[in-house]
Amino acid sequence: MKFQFETSNIKYPYATVHPDNLASLKSLENIGYKKYKEKLMYGGKIRYIMRKELV
Repeated sequence: MKFQFETSNIKYPYATVHPDNLASLKSLENIGYKKYKEKLMYGGKIRYIMRKELV
């Protein structure tokens, strides 16, 4: 997967997580994702949009 990002124009991969899902939130943070936005998604459910900057 590393090679795929290195050879593409992708600057930010994104993920969504429910704010109460602490295990998933912590996992995303551990691999470098940061909270980007908070938004209602999936039928009005609150989600954090997480993103990671690729260097």
